[in-house]
Amino acid sequence: VITIGWAMKTDTVLQKNKIFPDVELNLVMVYGVWSDGNAMDEMATRFMVDKRLGGLNTKVSVVKYGKLLLSVGRVPFVRKLVSNYIASRLATCTYKYPNAKTIVLAHSFGTWAIAQAIKDLFLEFRLDMAILVGSVIPRNYDWSGYGIAVRNFVGKKDRVVLSSALWGTGWSGRYGFHEDNSNVIQY
Repeated sequence: VITIGWAMKTDTVLQKNKIFPDVELNLVMVYGVWSDGNAMDEMATRFMVDKRLGGLNTKVSVVKYGKLLLSVGRVPFVRKLVSNYIASRLATCTYKYPNAKTIVLAHSFGTWAIAQAIKDLFLEFRLDMAILVGSVIPRNYDWSGYGIAVRNFVGKKDRVVLSSALWGTGWSGRYGFHEDNSNVIQY
């Protein structure tokens, strides 16, 4: 009787805490400054109804941290808050979707925030792949110690990324990462 009661209580806790072991793919999207994430909301909706995901039970979400002005986004304290917030959201996803592959699609400042979250708090969450678009992560970022598949889309004419050095970030979205990262594929 004790065992049955414990099993029923555990099942109730799973439902109450919103744990979804049947989710197979967890796609998390992170946007850059000067954005409020609305464009990514539209993309998330499209991903959820897209049949090309192979019929996987998929959860798509956009990490919202508010719209940052360029001047505020330069403040180290603010940057740290954003990267820690993203890490906490990824930790929540790791808990909520324990059997899912987790993929992050990040753009612009979102790429930098993801890289910082990985660097500072990687043991707190699970991440299987990072897809980077318009990346402002420094080119010498070392991805090798994390076991994450990284796909970096390089835009040779991306002027915003080119000016990112003035913002205290990097040029990996324009020139790519250095070639010593075997888990990084660049397009």
